[in-house]
Amino acid sequence: MLKVALVGFGYWGPNLFRNLIGNPDCKLVYLIDSSEDRLLAGIQIYPSIKVSTSLNQEILDSVDVVFIATPAESHFKLASMALAAGKHVWIEKPASADIEELNILCQLAEKKEVQCVVDHTYVHSEPVRWIKKFLESGKLGEINFVDSTRANLGIFQPDVSVLWDLAIHDLSIIKELLQIEHFDSVSCVQFNPIKGPTDSIANVRLMSGGIPIFVHTDWLSPVKSRLFTINGSLGSITFDDTEQFDKIKLSFFEISVDKTSDPLKNHSINPKLGQTVLPRIENREALANGIEAFFSSIKSHHSNPNSISHVLTLYRTLSQAQESSRNNGKVMQLR
Repeated sequence: MLKVALVGFGYWGPNLFRNLIGNPDCKLVYLIDSSEDRLLAGIQIYPSIKVSTSLNQEILDSVDVVFIATPAESHFKLASMALAAGKHVWIEKPASADIEELNILCQLAEKKEVQCVVDHTYVHSEPVRWIKKFLESGKLGEINFVDSTRANLGIFQPDVSVLWDLAIHDLSIIKELLQIEHFDSVSCVQFNPIKGPTDSIANVRLMSGGIPIFVHTDWLSPVKSRLFTINGSLGSITFDDTEQFDKIKLSFFEISVDKTSDPLKNHSINPKLGQTVLPRIENREALANGIEAFFSSIKSHHSNPNSISHVLTLYRTLSQAQESSRNNGKVMQLR
């Protein structure tokens, strides 16, 4: 059984805490947080847990795995410390906005022969797993485009922009579904209309193998939106994560483009709708799936889709998107 330490019991930490307590493959031994009030809250839920206000060598010597759920600016220091001690590491996203830091973490994990994964939870969600399996069947035809909107009112992050907080989810989903090793290009514009500490609106356009990909994210929408669409030559898949039950809608259609004798029109576009399917998806928490996959990769020594060596592509892409934004949306080539 894997012995685990959890660092951070603020916003996301309690979700990890709950899942780790309920996972039969591990024992949550330590809870670390700089706030003694938060540590007390953890003890009240799980009285047998040991607590500390900082991660230290004594704790590292007594565990196999370290989960990090602290502000992004602290991720590199904590993760590098745990990896150097030969521990498997789970890092809340974003792992870091600094590519050099990510390269160091990747090298440390390889050197110590341990797993280091980043918590891109959606990759392990049941809807994304279903969509991936359906795409592999080829029943959607050739992919025409991908479009995603992820918006809500807050939560405003003080240390990372909406690009790094929200768009990273969509890029991780797209990379997994389309099995993209490298995007071809990216352009991005960001805005900060409320003059907050970070940009709160981002529009991203990517290209991969001739497929255009559009991602809109913002923290200023009064209507929460989690809408993801893949359009193919035979139909489209819509994933609406705000729906409680029918999260996926599969629509089949045919579109013909014909020449016309009308002098005002060169072509006539004729859509023909077909069957619409609402598949039933297993209702299992994505975070539980992700933790299960992490522990499985530790035991089997197999790669994980969220391993830091794989997600480096995402972070390099986001870094170039940030650079594009600084240059008024300039298209950045990624190959």
